[in-house]
Amino acid sequence: MTLQALMSLAMNTFLTALFALLIAFPAAAHEFEVGKLKIIHPVAQATSPNAEPTETIGYFRVRNDSDKADRLMSVSAPEISDVIQIMFAQPDEPGISSNAMTELDIPANQETVLTPNANHIMFAKLKGPLPLESSFPAVLRFEHAGEVTVIFNVEGASDPHSH
Repeated sequence: MTLQALMSLAMNTFLTALFALLIAFPAAAHEFEVGKLKIIHPVAQATSPNAEPTETIGYFRVRNDSDKADRLMSVSAPEISDVIQIMFAQPDEPGISSNAMTELDIPANQETVLTPNANHIMFAKLKGPLPLESSFPAVLRFEHAGEVTVIFNVEGASDPHSH
């Protein structure tokens, strides 16, 4: 095989592998930054296609790479809901009880995880259904880092941080 043929084969192999990586890992790039905060994989649960949607929950991870704590002050997503709350879920017998919080602390140099069964975002009085594989923008407002627009991917009711 000639050097030119080997280089052409190597380039084709490289481009094929690069294309496969770009297609295989779109969720890995589902991150947003503001200041020294990184918001990782915002997800909202899909609503049932068989019922009038009233609410859903959202969750994500926030990595604070700063030496200063921050706070999530509010979430807005007027495209889907005008009533959005930061919720604290506390397990009790026999289920889970949720209480609205005015803000969520984001400790310095740590990762804060919002999940369906703990802290999460409640999108209430939905304006319409949220089908699987759709998405919507939301603005997260932090006390120190400021505002950032993120995209919530709509997924099934599994833990989004397991993939």
